[in-house]
Amino acid sequence: MKKIPVSIVIILLSTYVEAQDYSNDVKSTDAIVAALYDVISGESNTPRDWNRFKNLFKSESRLIPTRKTETGDFTLKTLSTEEYIQLFTSRVSTGFFEKELHGKTETYGTIACVQHL
Repeated sequence: MKKIPVSIVIILLSTYVEAQDYSNDVKSTDAIVAALYDVISGESNTPRDWNRFKNLFKSESRLIPTRKTETGDFTLKTLSTEEYIQLFTSRVSTGFFEKELHGKTETYGTIACVQHL
């Protein structure tokens, strides 16, 4: 049996990862939201597919999480996709599951307002 050098296997695996097809994730607004939930949800030891996550956004996109401070004020933070990934991976050490309870989507030409609770 012929042995394959490890470096060749790594090259083949990295080529496979780069060649994944995420086109179904962006076929509709609902598909984008479903893919987003699918990427960020999982057990603590489940690696997230951050390439798939990045595919859902244009490079100049921003995510704007909101939260309530200890004093009861609402605040928001604007994050690039890379900043979101860093924040998520540094703060979510346990399993995390996101799923929709109720959704409403309104479209205006090329803009969609997606309200998913």
